[in-house]
Amino acid sequence: MRLRITKPTDIPDELLCALIMLSALIGNVSPMAGRLSNLAGIFLAMIILLDCATKERTRSILWGLFAGSLILAFFNVLFVGQDPLTKFIVTGVTLFSVGLYFNLADTLNYRLWRFVYLVAAAFIMFFWSRSPNGYMLFYNLGRNYVSVFLLSYMMPMQLAADKNQIKIPIGYYILNVICSISAVGRGGIACTMLLLGMIMVYRLLVDESLTVRQKVRNTAFGLVLAAGGCVVLIRFWNRIAPKLFSRFIQDNTISDNSRLTILTEYMKAVDTLPKLLLGTKSGDIEFLKLWDGNIHNSYLMTHASYGLIGATVLAFGIAACIVMLLRSGHTELGIFLIAFTVRSLIDTLFQAKPGDVTAWYCIIYTFMHLRIGREVYFTTGRREPDHG
Repeated sequence: MRLRITKPTDIPDELLCALIMLSALIGNVSPMAGRLSNLAGIFLAMIILLDCATKERTRSILWGLFAGSLILAFFNVLFVGQDPLTKFIVTGVTLFSVGLYFNLADTLNYRLWRFVYLVAAAFIMFFWSRSPNGYMLFYNLGRNYVSVFLLSYMMPMQLAADKNQIKIPIGYYILNVICSISAVGRGGIACTMLLLGMIMVYRLLVDESLTVRQKVRNTAFGLVLAAGGCVVLIRFWNRIAPKLFSRFIQDNTISDNSRLTILTEYMKAVDTLPKLLLGTKSGDIEFLKLWDGNIHNSYLMTHASYGLIGATVLAFGIAACIVMLLRSGHTELGIFLIAFTVRSLIDTLFQAKPGDVTAWYCIIYTFMHLRIGREVYFTTGRREPDHG
């Protein structure tokens, strides 16, 4: 699928999506870069959206979801004030367009998205290596976002591999773990190791396309890899452990069970029907002032920004998407989304681009594949008979 625009030449469609994704990363370098990134993202996204709208490639319910998200954001800005409207528009428009394209494209260029992932990983780790205080990744983001960005930029590569029916080399999953360990982010380490473990178990024991000989070989490789990982962990444990557990042995004002405390404090703050329906301003919650209103949970952040309807659609879309992918044989992509979902429970991925690409992909995929009764199903703009 290529974009057709009213000019003598065509613009490679995936290149636009790649530029939007990379601009969302580069925009965190400085406030000025962020403003330029927003402008570039909106411009590129409008090309994609205009093409999809004029070619009637999508059904009306998807545009309803998109319009509904902007309406909910407007209500939040008007009555709650969680975030400025410009943030909702930029994030919604740019990453909805990328998620929409990912769903509509018959295939994706695996080499392109592998290159984007490697560039993003190198960019992230370069900035992490230059961190002035051992914590900040960018001027506005901490080390926790190393794994967030790695998973976000692996998403298109995972999609491309799935659409082309190829398997991502296990080394890329290992790279995620290594980078997360180097950044000493506990949530990232747990999540990337979970992803690596699930992928390896699937490839070692479950994948029906493998012969017994291949499974034995893979199992041996897995054991060697696990042994090597233990050796490396023991070798560098004295350097890693103090950073991992420093908050538990030093006096500070942050509770050791802060994630649970955040959930408790947020639920206390949503004490009226308007706040439950429309969301609440997290920056006004006393406990969250320590993190400038960062709820450290994508679903709570979505509720704060879009209210109950937005959070419900997000949760339903992601859960349904994972189930649909696993049932239809897209196992490794489903596994990846499981790991991404676990990460989103302990940090803010959605409402903090480019992680929103995953959210929009899941929502669009779900509503494009939902069966209505037993008589019809929706595909790309019209009802078609269900032949069983």
